[in-house]
Amino acid sequence: MYVWLQLDRPIDDLTLGFQAEWEAPVAFSWVLVRVDAQGRELSRVYAPVPQRGTQTDQRMVDFTGTAAVLVAGTNVGGVDPNHPFDPDVVPFEGHGCTVYLTAL
Repeated sequence: MYVWLQLDRPIDDLTLGFQAEWEAPVAFSWVLVRVDAQGRELSRVYAPVPQRGTQTDQRMVDFTGTAAVLVAGTNVGGVDPNHPFDPDVVPFEGHGCTVYLTAL
């Protein structure tokens, strides 16, 4: 999943709060990427991936030169490495998620 947050004004002195929540039993991996006006990556911050958890939080600071923030979430899938996701096997594993971004 991707979320593109276009900044309409400089937020150099603010902190961006990120929270994600998803359906059990799968895990998600999240990264927040600062992007400049030319589309180049300035930096990235990874959110913690809790074992057996269904939510994570992260903060991002220092938005100097930032035009947008890209949030990328990857459904790691599977209950464990020995049981990867198989779309032909029911019941289906959880796969939905909710993302929340706010200035702190």
